[in-house]
Amino acid sequence: MELNCLHLSKSYGRILALNDLTFRFTPGAYALLGPNGSGKTTFMNLLIRNLQPDSGEILWNGTPVAALKNAYFGHIGYMPQYSGMIPQFTVRRFLGYMAELKGLNEGQPKKEARTRTGREIDELLAELELTDYADSRIRTLSGGMRQRVMLAQALLGGPDILILDEPTAGLDPKQRILVRNIVGRMAANRIVILATHLVSDVASVANRALLLHKGNLIEQGTPGELMKKLDGWVWTVRTDGKPGKAAGPAARIVSLLPEESGNGFCVRVISKDRPSPDARPETPTLEDVYLFFFGDPAEDGCIASQKTDDCP
Repeated sequence: MELNCLHLSKSYGRILALNDLTFRFTPGAYALLGPNGSGKTTFMNLLIRNLQPDSGEILWNGTPVAALKNAYFGHIGYMPQYSGMIPQFTVRRFLGYMAELKGLNEGQPKKEARTRTGREIDELLAELELTDYADSRIRTLSGGMRQRVMLAQALLGGPDILILDEPTAGLDPKQRILVRNIVGRMAANRIVILATHLVSDVASVANRALLLHKGNLIEQGTPGELMKKLDGWVWTVRTDGKPGKAAGPAARIVSLLPEESGNGFCVRVISKDRPSPDARPETPTLEDVYLFFFGDPAEDGCIASQKTDDCP
């Protein structure tokens, strides 16, 4: 099972949204990370064929998806960031409607098809803890419940490629863990590609992370490989005064937390050099990696578009 992207580029007028992206996906979970305008949404729209590339091509198991035509869609499950659900439908009816749109019942006796689809819907509702809301109308659901319904429709039919845009947005911590666990299970035997701003949600489930900046794939690797690039660069500094002064002029502030005593702050920073004599080294996280590449530019120029020899 292989989804191969070769030299994909896409522009909107003079704006280059995606620039010569090449990557090969095999079964596993892949996180697309980058700020707004980085090209994540354009890339996903190319993968699901909502958009056509200006150049390059996408191959599914060696065959161009353009040649596969509608057969390619049978391999894809897609969860958009902004849902287009029908508010007056119940959850069960909506999922049944989506099963029909996906053609899951084509070529089968109607009674058998409905029984099989109904069984699959019941299993998905149970897995996503939505059974009690199966007969509730979409308009009555919370934002988090709607997110889970949209994930359920993406999973209908057991697609080989699962593309998720901000799947944990609007979920409470318990629901985020639930979705993370489902994604982890799904990635064992299919390709799961998810875009998110909640970096902590993918650190534990993603096999690889792809960092996009202004349409360019600037870095990729396992979370461990990416975090290792910041070994010796992450520190915490205690300060009673201004956080920027404590961190130093060449450091990037990652987080700022008041101390329990209320007498100062604990500043987490990224800096090539120890920012102060009492700075304590810390283990890098994937959030540190994200902020290193996509945070506000620091004076040392270590940002995605301006790497220097001093940057990892």
